[in-house]
Amino acid sequence: WVGTDYGLACRDDKGWAFYGDPPFCSVQTLAEDRAGRLWVCGGASGEVGILHGSSWTSIALDEIAPGPIAVDARGDVWVSGDDMRGVARWPSEDLPTAVRSNLGTPEPVPAGSLGAAPNPFNQQVEVRFTLPRAASIELQVFDVAGQLVATLAQGSYPAGVHTVVWDAATRGRDLASGVYLCRLTGAGQPVVRKLSLLR
Repeated sequence: WVGTDYGLACRDDKGWAFYGDPPFCSVQTLAEDRAGRLWVCGGASGEVGILHGSSWTSIALDEIAPGPIAVDARGDVWVSGDDMRGVARWPSEDLPTAVRSNLGTPEPVPAGSLGAAPNPFNQQVEVRFTLPRAASIELQVFDVAGQLVATLAQGSYPAGVHTVVWDAATRGRDLASGVYLCRLTGAGQPVVRKLSLLR
């Protein structure tokens, strides 16, 4: 398994396969638990992703920004956070319900949607987000290392479609070409979309 800016790549005896979901995941670290689930941490979403067979699940962590992840000899899953927030631990006998198998499909939770055009873009991109209900949201842009680049919107917004424009010049200096992650939080499950800046 290889983590990339775009998801996961896997090589077996048949060759390479690429997993482009979940879209939140600029994959930085991987760990496999005793049940064969692959635990994945991305750079900007504040979530941990779990690949079980061909199914993805994600868990949002409110207290830490997830970084390196590991499974110890007892089967406990450990996730380290940023410098100020410490670590999270899931004991092997009490792994999150969201990743236990054979529990059926969870009820869908209404969430916001996020789009961008043009994408790839050269200097400016129009970011459109839709809220199913009024919410206090944050719309932020991160680089693939998880560093905050810009806050595009913040505060209370009514239900409906909203549009903002991101200019990729920060404090008068242009950002480098590459992939950036635009994240919408506060409207249900966090939503992340990749933005490709081409100079």
